[in-house]
Amino acid sequence: MQLFQSEKIKQLFQNEKIKRFFQNEKVKHLFQNEKIKGLFAPGRFSKVVKSANFGKIFKASNFLGVDISDRSIEFVETSGLENFFHVVHKGRTVLPAGLVERGVIKDRPKLLKIVNDLLNSNTIHDRDHNVFFGLPESQLYTHTFSTTLNKNDDYEEVIDKEIKSIVPLDSFIPIFVSSAKKINDTTTQITTISSESGIISDWFLFFKELGFQKVFASSETLALFEGLNLKKEALPVCVVDIGTVITNCSFFDENGLQFSFSVNVGGDTLTKIISDSEKIPIEEAEKKKNSTPLDKLDPKTLEAMKKFCFDKITSAIKEAASFCARKKGFTTKSVVVIGGVSEVPGVAEHIQKYTYLDIVEPEGPFKRGTEDFLFTEAIGLAKVGLKSKEKQLVISAEDFSKNEKKVKTEILENKTETAEISVGETKSESFTGNDEEEGEEEDDSAKARRQLMILGGILAVGLTVVGASYFYNQNQDKIILAKKVFEQKKNNMIRVQNVEMVIPVAVQKGDYAKDRMKGRVIEDIVSVLNNSSIEAKTTSFAKINSGITKPEKVFGEPVKISLKKENTKTTYTITWLVFNEDEVNTLITSKIDTALVKIKDTIPYKIETIEKTKVASTTNPSVYMLSTKTTVRSSDPLTISIPQ
Repeated sequence: MQLFQSEKIKQLFQNEKIKRFFQNEKVKHLFQNEKIKGLFAPGRFSKVVKSANFGKIFKASNFLGVDISDRSIEFVETSGLENFFHVVHKGRTVLPAGLVERGVIKDRPKLLKIVNDLLNSNTIHDRDHNVFFGLPESQLYTHTFSTTLNKNDDYEEVIDKEIKSIVPLDSFIPIFVSSAKKINDTTTQITTISSESGIISDWFLFFKELGFQKVFASSETLALFEGLNLKKEALPVCVVDIGTVITNCSFFDENGLQFSFSVNVGGDTLTKIISDSEKIPIEEAEKKKNSTPLDKLDPKTLEAMKKFCFDKITSAIKEAASFCARKKGFTTKSVVVIGGVSEVPGVAEHIQKYTYLDIVEPEGPFKRGTEDFLFTEAIGLAKVGLKSKEKQLVISAEDFSKNEKKVKTEILENKTETAEISVGETKSESFTGNDEEEGEEEDDSAKARRQLMILGGILAVGLTVVGASYFYNQNQDKIILAKKVFEQKKNNMIRVQNVEMVIPVAVQKGDYAKDRMKGRVIEDIVSVLNNSSIEAKTTSFAKINSGITKPEKVFGEPVKISLKKENTKTTYTITWLVFNEDEVNTLITSKIDTALVKIKDTIPYKIETIEKTKVASTTNPSVYMLSTKTTVRSSDPLTISIPQ
């Protein structure tokens, strides 16, 4: 009731225009409607207000945008509404090399500590925030397509069918739809963003380990565009984000993201060029890169940077802009260059010069040259959170988990599905004739039929060639995409498992066999002052091992030790097993490769370590069993079954 007692509200209703509005006959008639009158009836209106929960609608919420790149972390905490918000906290720290590579977590414990310390030092102790993080373009597959959607069409089914037609790998699943905009009365444009399931689930788990329960993933590309806050006049625009390792380029028009790609050069490329060209340490080259304008560099260094870095970026942009003009129907007008390297004087201008596009700058407080410029993506992520749910270009951890389970279920169903084969009736036709009939001259209708048959055959062959060409090209596209995904998976081999194997080692010629490694034993006699078998083993191993050269290796524990004599000195007889380590490792590797041969082209894996854990004697005194443990790292869970 206080709302309607406000002096400003009272003055509002004294306004002549407002008075005339309520005196209008149509408005009066509207309020005579029984349903309208019922709405404002005592008790009824209060229920409507309560159910609408206006307090919740106008309550300001806090959102956290977190940008974790290969070499830095930025976060921004915002509060307010979509168009009326302010920055509550922000923070930044530089990451050492090796913790994150191309958006893949490499050292989880260290990264967790650094992020936790950064948030705590900036008073982000309460982990009830909604957290929005960005996935790098190098780990995403972005696809924009147009379709005709009727009222009865299943929206999700259309997207699912499109994704499956272009992404041939089961583990590469659509994670969210970035936009679905109606272009005209018949056409809707849809942009989907897909990721390898292991990568995104790993990041969701990372933020859960930090204590956050409401976690959402977005695209770094979309978040950057949101943070740039560009004017409509700048569109269509190419956004060039020069990162530490990779440069991402994205094309946007008034309908949103249209095309994106990555170039495998970045700030580290420039640092190495300076280091190699000027023969200076990497640390010194890094400082010089960040502080020296391009036109002040040595001409040879600048030429190398142009050849091995900038030319790759600009030529890719020009080619992509041409593609967008031909296939997407829009001409790119401008370019905005962002990322830490873009602040080096001359970099943005160099890219502009060789792409012939107009340079535009970000709008709002996050401008180039300010400290806040480095927070562009983080503010973009936080702004995504401020939007209404319908406008948020994100996927929650819960929705992703459901999506992942759905895809895995479909894969399982496809594998277990049995094809039904139906056998139809066989039609038998006979032909009878004689040589005389075949020799008779054909009439006009017979000639026509024969000519039609020839034309039909030619047409069939032509269609076969065209069809084969089409499917070949389609298949080539899938092969290229599969290779790209496979290479991306190589950067995300987070699954670790141990494979145990027992290798027989024969030490006598008469016991050599195809399935046994060849080895030998060395017997040593050692005397020690006290009755210590440990000292005897240590002394003997050092002596025996000093005489062994690669590829042979002495197993670290003796296969047999016995007391020979005990008086002032204790004498032991110790037997050691010597085996060819290269041959054993080759055999183990071969067995694992054979077990994984069916998936070797879709799931990358590597053997990290091979340990020899134990030696045991057998009933045959000339054959020993060497136990081994092999650590295998892969991008996806593997079932490795080795026949013993």
